[in-house]
Order: sequence, then C-alpha cells, then structure tokens
Amino acid sequence: MRPSLLLGLLLGLVLLALLAWTFRGGLITAAVAVSLAPVAGAAAYRVVSLALHARSWHELLRPEGRPHFGRILRMRWIGEAVNGVLPVAQVGGDLARARLLARAGVPGPEAGAAMIGDFATGVATQLVFVILGLAALAARGENGSRTLLRPIAVGLVLLVVLVIGLWDVLRLGARRIAARIRRWPAMAKQLGPGGHAAGSAQRLEAALHALLGRRRALAKSFAWHLAGWLSQVGETVLVLALLNAAVSWPAALAVESLSGSARALAFFIPGGLGVQEGAVVLLCRQVGVPAEAALTLGLVKRLRELAVGFPGLVAWVIAERHTPAALRARWRRRREERRRQAAAAAAPPPGDPEEGGRHG
Repeated sequence: MRPSLLLGLLLGLVLLALLAWTFRGGLITAAVAVSLAPVAGAAAYRVVSLALHARSWHELLRPEGRPHFGRILRMRWIGEAVNGVLPVAQVGGDLARARLLARAGVPGPEAGAAMIGDFATGVATQLVFVILGLAALAARGENGSRTLLRPIAVGLVLLVVLVIGLWDVLRLGARRIAARIRRWPAMAKQLGPGGHAAGSAQRLEAALHALLGRRRALAKSFAWHLAGWLSQVGETVLVLALLNAAVSWPAALAVESLSGSARALAFFIPGGLGVQEGAVVLLCRQVGVPAEAALTLGLVKRLRELAVGFPGLVAWVIAERHTPAALRARWRRRREERRRQAAAAAAPPPGDPEEGGRHG
C-alpha cells in the first residue's frame, strides 16, 4: 500500500474512533445491534442507483460494438465494489471498469474516454445534487444561518476543487496530463495493447474530442447520472423508515447529497472511512433525526457497501480470469507447456548409448 493511502486509512480509523468516543455507551450499542432488515433493504435498493449510473455510462459508448447493458451494469458494480471495499483512492474502481470495458472488445482509447466522460458527468451532476441538498436544507430555515455554514462551506470547497480540476483537464489536454502522470505507460498498457505511451495519449485525446462532439449522448448521460444521484435519496428514506425515524424527502435529500460531497472531498481516505459516518450523523442531527437512528443509518450505509461490494470483488476476479484475452493467454501458455513436454519426451536421455555411438 502506498504511504499516502496508508496515511488516509489511518486518518479514517482515527475519525471512526473519535465518533465512537463521542457517542460511547448505549447509543453505540444500539447502533451496532441493527437488525438485518435495514441492511438487506438498502442492499436491494442499491440496484436501482447502480442501474441508473450504468445507463449513464452506457450512453457514452457508441452503439456499434458496445457491450449489452447487463454487462455494463456488472462492470459498474465491480467499479463501485473496488472503490468501496479495497484500500484504494476513489478512482481505482473507475480504472478497473475501464480496463474491463477495453478487454470486452471496446477499443482502449474509447474505453478510456468513456470512463473519463462518465467521471466528469458524475462530478457535474454531483454538484447539481449538492446544490439541491443545500437548497433543501436552507428551505427548512429552522436552525438559522450559523447551522448552515458548515454544509455550505463544504459545498463551496467541493465546487472550487472540482471546477479547477475540470478546467485543467480541458486546458491541458489528454497528452499533457498523461505526461504528468508517472504511471501513465502502465495505465495505457492496461487499456489496450499496441503503441507508444505518448501515442496512446494522443489516441485518447482524439477519442475524448469525438465524445465531446456527441452532444445528445452527453445530455442523456447527464440526465441518467443525475437521476442516479437523486435515486440514492430513497435509500435514506427507506432505512430511516425501517428504523422508525421517518424523515421528509427534502430532509433526506440534504443528508444524502451533503454527506456524499463530504466523502468526495475526502478522496484520499479509502472508502471515505469515518468521513461518511461523521457527515451522516452531523446532517441527520440538523434535520431532527435522533442520534441513535443517525448512528445506525451511518452503520447501515457502510454494511450495505460491504454487502454489495464483496460479491462485486468476486465478480471482478471472475471477470479478470475469464475475459477473452485472459482465456487466449491461458490457452497459449498451455500450448507452449505441451510443446515443451513433447520436446522433452522426444529428446534422448543423457548417456544414451545410441547417441554416444553417433559421436564415436
């Protein structure tokens, strides 16, 4: 594990410990004793959001040659599993699904461009989602402007960071960005064989320009991705209803959108560990959810992530081992092994009298 990820993981664990210390005693015990129903309900409901986000990604691929939607949904599920369960930065899953897409037959530059486009669409729609959450929280108007200061600051910081990042992408171009990434040659190799690393960046840039020219596909992708973010509000409504702490849809929108933005800001912490739970508790308390239900909601979201994520990792291992390229490579290795065994069997053993007679 890289030092930066290790530091982020340790920071997340510290935040979790501080949260447990703050709510020590009966509240933590009650939250941990959560029943199976909220976790199962949240895990089942997650299929809705995954399908909507997968549809957004699906729209960015050209109709000719793109995998069917069920396969795209599986890749999206795997990407979320990698981001949520493994100790990687929160873009590791995006790279994993782009690699799977390339190995499914989509040209590497197009797979990379679709992944970048989907990531950018996700950023843009999450900003809209955060603004809607801020508006929902402000519309309550019962806690005063000082209570709103913290979530508004989080939203503004997220806005500034992401706008600067997107501006750099548009200003520098794919080739210059690739030149600044030390691991670019390895990443380019994963997205498809053939060519120099600089050539791969040039082809990726051409694919990005082609994608930007497909305005209708981008508009559809934007709409589907925003629908995916909004659908996640239903998970908060469902879980709190199962915990007998029902809230309104605007309140759930504020909790879901602003806790998600806090996790996005903490991209250096694997899985947003500690940040997500703390943000959920803080925002739930601002909309009137009891502390016990708020803690339980944070725990249910994390358990749902594991319940959905671990099978996704199994699916990733299976997909990596059974892609056509992997099967061809395994077949070549077996064929070469059989040839070596046949050659070894045909060669005369050392000290063979017949072989010695020839040299005599």
